[in-house]
Amino acid sequence: MSALSRRADEAGQVRVMLVEDSAVVRGMVRNWIDAMDGVEVVASADNGQVALNKVAGVKPDVIILDIEMPIMDGLTALPGLLRAAPEAKVLVASTLSLRNAEITLKAMALGAADYIAKPSFQRDGNDARAAFKDELMRKIVGLAGLQETPGPAPFVPNSAGTKSAMDAHLKWGAIPAATRSEEHTS
Repeated sequence: MSALSRRADEAGQVRVMLVEDSAVVRGMVRNWIDAMDGVEVVASADNGQVALNKVAGVKPDVIILDIEMPIMDGLTALPGLLRAAPEAKVLVASTLSLRNAEITLKAMALGAADYIAKPSFQRDGNDARAAFKDELMRKIVGLAGLQETPGPAPFVPNSAGTKSAMDAHLKWGAIPAATRSEEHTS
């Protein structure tokens, strides 16, 4: 049993910190998480600096981290969050364009445990919102070690992580280790 699972079992609840600059998205995601059994939002922050100020005091098991935020972005905050809460699993939530795919790779290299593509809630509609909600809930449960979840494993690039590796992961799910290493040696 992982340290994360032991902490969740002892406390009775998986503790989630939500770091997102949009108050609307923060409220919506908080409502989704609060409706989950055994999971609670223990803190929220609208930028990385506020998250750094709160994280040690709330001891989250999972941190949902937006990348593009004012004052301090998620990439800048990520190393400090992991130093202050070393047992927390960071789930990067970002819209995925070409630029953000590269940013997501960097976040994974900095220690994020997984990522999730965040839709444009204004443009993409209810189907995208429902799919995002389902995947987010599945990933929280998986990162918290509450149960095995089907679906792709987190992508962990080696030091030579490339855009093509991320593209393959986004398209096909988990990339087998042999494929990753072959891709980076050719």
